[in-house]
Amino acid sequence: MPLPPEKPVLEIVDVSLMQGPGGEFWIGGKVRNNGLVEVFFVQTRLTLFDRFGKELRVLNSAPIDKIDPGATVEFNTIKSIFPSENVADYSLTVYAGE
Repeated sequence: MPLPPEKPVLEIVDVSLMQGPGGEFWIGGKVRNNGLVEVFFVQTRLTLFDRFGKELRVLNSAPIDKIDPGATVEFNTIKSIFPSENVADYSLTVYAGE
């Protein structure tokens, strides 16, 4: 019997999308540390794509200094400099120590 897949050590557990009056948008949310040790210098990375799948821009959140095991922390909102009508899709990932 195969083992269930492991949860990633860092997991984005909540995402909020907000659109401004000029079409720009913000993405914020929460990151959880599912690991057994504290994790340092955690950032989220937002990659924006146009309707053809071409990468428009990569933006990083401000770093979170430390997340304790089992803790959930809000990450700073990432503001897109592209009007939302130019963005067809996005990818949001989380990483530590880069």
